[in-house]
Amino acid sequence: MAQQRELNISYLLEKIGREEIPLAPTEELFLGGILKQLIQETQEHLDESISRTEKLFQRKQQLIQIFNQLAEKTGETWDEPKKSSAQPIDSDQEE
Repeated sequence: MAQQRELNISYLLEKIGREEIPLAPTEELFLGGILKQLIQETQEHLDESISRTEKLFQRKQQLIQIFNQLAEKTGETWDEPKKSSAQPIDSDQEE
């Protein structure tokens, strides 16, 4: 997008040089264009973030369904982990 911004600025400067635009843009007009472009870039990033978030939420729902199906088949629940004879590994113990 920065490259596009530079192209827009170059285009305006060319037009001014050829006197196709009778007056140079005011600082307010120039900064307004930059602000508009920054807002558009921010909106694009926001749209991408929303899309990724929606995909992650859908994936979360799928995983919950899969775990619930697994719990039905095995008889285990989320709250009651299967009792195992395996002992937890203590990172402080030497092997």
